[in-house]
Amino acid sequence: MQDAAVQLRNTVDVLGNHPPERVRITVSDLLAELLPSLTEHAPELFPTSGVSIDVLVTPTRLNLLEREADIALRHVRPTQQELICRKVGIVRMSAYAAEGYLSERGQLSRCAVAGHRIIESLDGRDFLEVLKGQGFPLVDNQVVFRSDSLACQKSAAKAGWGIDAFPEAGIHASEGLLPALSEGKPAEIPVWLVARPEVRENRTMRSLFEGIGRSMERRLEEALRA
Repeated sequence: MQDAAVQLRNTVDVLGNHPPERVRITVSDLLAELLPSLTEHAPELFPTSGVSIDVLVTPTRLNLLEREADIALRHVRPTQQELICRKVGIVRMSAYAAEGYLSERGQLSRCAVAGHRIIESLDGRDFLEVLKGQGFPLVDNQVVFRSDSLACQKSAAKAGWGIDAFPEAGIHASEGLLPALSEGKPAEIPVWLVARPEVRENRTMRSLFEGIGRSMERRLEEALRA
């Protein structure tokens, strides 16, 4: 019955082709900060007449086919063949720590890992494993703090708790965070724009999907050049 109800609503969307009253965009905490900046490129993306934009910031991959959301920004290409998806760029992640932490312990290098502490995410981005993959001989008990909130992780890093990875475009000199690795390279995380298939047939939804895609591509390209 639930599947039939979802299918009926999808059919109404396609046949009616009316502007929706609400569009739900789901996004991870890592990408949430980029959404408001999209209006700098295309203010018409977020209309004010009759359409409400809901941004659902969650580490959970909501099921678009079951209409838990309409559009998603994700780090992993979806496996559901019915979904519309397009890669819009990458987010470059680098390691940072507070100035006081680095003054006391120095930058992390492959031959100097003892005494260093790591801050981790809970949303599937395993910073420790990335460092291990680049040849840093760290151990699991060097992770001292985990959170699914990027703001919470950043607060912990500013307080000198340890080293964490953040998007390069989201770190400003005034925050007191400095590059924490003396060697190695940034990690690059792909960004996928995804939508349920009915979005293709609804003029308003399709325009929003395509506009977000173009603006995200420009925004991410700017971040890489910065």
